[in-house]
Amino acid sequence: MRYLVFAMSYLLVAMAAIYVGVHISKPEQAEPGRSIIHEVESEPLITPTPGHLLSLRDIEGAGTIFRQQFIAHQLAAEGDIPALKTYLDSVLASDDQFYNYNLSNIFLERFIELDVYAAIR
Repeated sequence: MRYLVFAMSYLLVAMAAIYVGVHISKPEQAEPGRSIIHEVESEPLITPTPGHLLSLRDIEGAGTIFRQQFIAHQLAAEGDIPALKTYLDSVLASDDQFYNYNLSNIFLERFIELDVYAAIR
């Protein structure tokens, strides 16, 4: 029975690979000088300006996870130990799993970089 399940899963993976392979653009069909990867137009990443200081609200307002983590890294890079403690407290108080895992890791890594002994306490 175990071998039958293994064979069926192998067959399913092979069929999915064939399906994906058929539906992906082939390089010979692409226009010369143009990438087969579609270009995505997007707004520029948020960078701090003299009139705008980044905050945790900017993370919530960012559209994608990449942008959210980018802003979190900027906040962590600019923050001192008291600011990082505040960021960690607010991130860990959230019920959102993204905040609890990804953002807390970003702020904790920076905290450890600044003062490992304070981070342990």
